[in-house]
Amino acid sequence: MIEQFIKMTNEYIDKMSLSLDAQTARFKDLSELRGLNLIGKKTSADKTYYCVRKKSGKGHKYLGDDNNEEVRRIKELRYLDVYLERVNDNISLLRETLDRLQKTDYDSINCSLPQTYRNPQLGNTSPNSKLKKWKERAEFAKSRYDVYRPEDLKIRVNDGSKVRSKSEAMIYNYLLSIGANFVAASAA
Repeated sequence: MIEQFIKMTNEYIDKMSLSLDAQTARFKDLSELRGLNLIGKKTSADKTYYCVRKKSGKGHKYLGDDNNEEVRRIKELRYLDVYLERVNDNISLLRETLDRLQKTDYDSINCSLPQTYRNPQLGNTSPNSKLKKWKERAEFAKSRYDVYRPEDLKIRVNDGSKVRSKSEAMIYNYLLSIGANFVAASAA
């Protein structure tokens, strides 16, 4: 189960890093607008008009409403400033969590015990190693047969496989969430 969490977290970090790269490039494109502050004034018709003020505080320039390109760009710059800070914080927190995460599988715990308490047949009697071998044999046996009507496999489950029905997907996702070792006959 921890391995699944680690995998999903790393995938999320990768996606966020790609987004971060794209948004950082856009932020750099808008960097000439840094130091400009929007001042919004609402009218009685509940419409907002904007002026821009430089950080020096000297002078205002009327820009108009939200249809003005410069208004939209200044708002986007402010949004990206906050967005990039939050994404960087989230990525840092997730990486720190992954670094501090400890595996709870049999082999990891057995290796962390003092020598006196370790199982001398480490790996041979490990419940996880037996399950892994069973799953490898079952997957190999399954691979020798063609998938029956692969065009019916339309519902994607959490590990990326596809199944035929919502009930199959619910069962499959539940088994994944509890860390059960299984090989689905109809999944591909």
